Amino acid sequence: MKIAITGSIGSGKSTVLKILEEKGYKCYSCDKINAELLKYPNKGYELIKIHFKECVNDREVDRKALSDIVFKDKKALDTLNSLMHPLILDEILKKKDDPLFVEVPLLYESGFDRYFDHALLVYTSDEIALERLLDRGLEKEEALRRLDNQMSVEKKLKRADYVIDNSLDLDTLKLSVEKWLKEIL
Repeated sequence: MKIAITGSIGSGKSTVLKILEEKGYKCYSCDKINAELLKYPNKGYELIKIHFKECVNDREVDRKALSDIVFKDKKALDTLNSLMHPLILDEILKKKDDPLFVEVPLLYESGFDRYFDHALLVYTSDEIALERLLDRGLEKEEALRRLDNQMSVEKKLKRADYVIDNSLDLDTLKLSVEKWLKEIL
């Protein structure tokens, strides 16, 4: 069984993944897969070197410079996604764990949802998500731009199989994950 964990930036997807890992489940993150693909000499690195050469120095992708470009230019973001999403999907499809838990930030935007049996949406209010992003060190303008570049929570709520509200504390989130696991496994 393949289970996607999705939600907007700052919603708590990674925290849910950590909870699952603590329970002994093998979990994967599209962001971590992407980071590996961007390392020299991987295919992602080579594609970035061709399409965003200003972001490559000494066999390393400057991820901050790349983010600065793509979150200010929708066409550049679309180009990046068209380059990286097929590579990330290929890596996910190689995984044979059962159950397979994968954190997929852009599950619906990428079309990856069709490759999963279930989708868990982790959500919180935009205000809480913004606060979390500011706590991570993002500038407010950058945080808002990233939030605006994602599908609305309302649209995701209509498509998800399961939903966990992560607006409260960590203990409440853990209880919600426990309940969800009992439902799906």
